[in-house]
Amino acid sequence: MDSLEKGRLSILHGTPGLGNKILAGLLAKFASCEEIFHASPIALQGLLPPTVAVALQERRRRLDAVQIAAEMDKLGVDIVLLGEERYPPQLRHIHNPPPILYMRGRVELAPTPGLAVVGSRRATQYGRKTAREFAKQLASRGLTIISGLARGIDSQAHQGALEAEGNTISVLGSGINIIYPRENAALYREISERGLVMSEFPWNTPPLANHFPMRNRIISGLSLGVLVVEAQQKSGALLTVEFALEQGREVFAIPGPITSPYSMGTNQMIKEGAKLAAGAEDILEELPGYQPDASAADQLRQPSLPWHDEAEQLLLRHMDYERRHRDELLRVSGLTCGDLSLALLKLELEGIVQSLPGNYYVKIG
Repeated sequence: MDSLEKGRLSILHGTPGLGNKILAGLLAKFASCEEIFHASPIALQGLLPPTVAVALQERRRRLDAVQIAAEMDKLGVDIVLLGEERYPPQLRHIHNPPPILYMRGRVELAPTPGLAVVGSRRATQYGRKTAREFAKQLASRGLTIISGLARGIDSQAHQGALEAEGNTISVLGSGINIIYPRENAALYREISERGLVMSEFPWNTPPLANHFPMRNRIISGLSLGVLVVEAQQKSGALLTVEFALEQGREVFAIPGPITSPYSMGTNQMIKEGAKLAAGAEDILEELPGYQPDASAADQLRQPSLPWHDEAEQLLLRHMDYERRHRDELLRVSGLTCGDLSLALLKLELEGIVQSLPGNYYVKIG
């Protein structure tokens, strides 16, 4: 995608009322954003609600695609679309996968095996130190540390990974050119240089409160599992856990003092079945396909995601070398939506199944 096309896409993407479903339909219908911009009202009829069509026309009149493209180039921002080979395979099968990902930094990190590390913004010293040390140890063993650049646990997780000369990904709740919180500006720049910064939100989007739950589904979706370091009983980190459970990811929690309100959420998670993490090995040994005692080369390989062989075999019995729609696979296999997503993801990572545009899949191996 050339620079000007990126600018046009950002204008299109930020149109009020243009949700992921409508946007995906437009991108599937037209060969380029330039075609969408030049399409007649008749051509757009049925694809865009009238109010959205008016809003798009206003954005085209008011915003300069060339200027936005120049700003993206200056920051080194790349755009990856759902359906592209570069799109993170882990995200293709989550509910409502983002059709557009803005990335700044090492785009090749997006599909690497990772662990989400999340927790309270108002972390205690215990939580901050623990998050940093766990992230440092796990990153040194080849796991990419994924978090949200927020104050507290998120920041410590990123910093621990960087200290270990490891990989880290930051998923934002704002446009990729908007740094929030501002106090993390230096950390943002370091991650964009040594790791990867990612956002599904349009250019110049402010960090609105409702964006962070959306962001959390990507944090868990990119990961093999989620580690919660500190969390109150009502915490945004627990939303990430809910997404992780829906997506079939492993969930870990670090216990804390029973008198600390910032450990009430994690202690309750352990009581309800989350895996207790007292050290890095407790996490590494639970990640399927990951070998804690393997050589560094082995540790950096892409591991398989958790799933039972029986489910994969069941799914493959209903697949051949002709494409089949996800809904059809769901019906003939009898698997649940979550089970099907996990099986498809593992088979895709193993090179046995390939995903095609429009939620179609084909066996290739």
